Amino acid sequence: MRKSKVRSLFGSLLIVTAGAATVVSSCTPARYGVVRNGVEQPAEPQKQDGEISNTADGAKFGSTGVFHLGDALFNGSTCQPQLQELPLSGSKFNFTFTVTADATPVKISVIDLCGVDINSNMVSITGATDLGQAPVAIPVGATSFDFPGMTLSAGTYTLTIASGKNTDDEKFIIGNFDDFIVSQVQVMGNNIQGVSYSAEK
Repeated sequence: MRKSKVRSLFGSLLIVTAGAATVVSSCTPARYGVVRNGVEQPAEPQKQDGEISNTADGAKFGSTGVFHLGDALFNGSTCQPQLQELPLSGSKFNFTFTVTADATPVKISVIDLCGVDINSNMVSITGATDLGQAPVAIPVGATSFDFPGMTLSAGTYTLTIASGKNTDDEKFIIGNFDDFIVSQVQVMGNNIQGVSYSAEK
C-alpha cells in the first residue's frame, strides 16, 4: 500500500498576486483552511512577502515559498519527511507571466523539486494561442528541471506544474497523485514580468 491520508484541505483554487502572497514552508502557516474532525478551520491571514520577484533578467517565484503538490497520500515517497511538514497546496501549481515584446527567448527552470516518484508529473505552458509545445514529463527522481527553451511573442502565459496519477501498481496505488515539493520556479529572459501564482485542486 502506498499512502495514508495525513491532512485534508479545502479550496479548489487560490490566486495570489505579487505583493500579497502567502508562503507555505516548514516554518510558516498553511495558505488554506484545514478541515479537522469535519469542522473547517479558517485559513491563516495572508503574509506580505514578495514571493514573485521581477528583474531585468526575468521573473521568479519562491524565494521562500514552497508548494506541496499531490493528494496528501504519500507513504513511500522519497520526500516523505519534508512532505509531512507541509500542508497540501493542490495538484497543480500555476505561474502566470507576461512577455512584453515579440521574439523573446525564454528559459524556464524549476530549481527545487523533491519527491518526484512517478513519470506522469508534467510541466506545460499555455497562452492565448497554441504554442505547439506539448507538456513535458518531469523525470523520476529529478531535483530540478529545465523546460525546453522557446521564443515567445508578446502576451500572457501560464506555466503549469501538475502532479500526475500513478498507473503502475508495482510501488504505489494506481490512481493516486504523486506527492512532491516545488520551489524556486524561474522564467528567465528580457521583457518578462511575473504576474501571479496559484494552487489548484
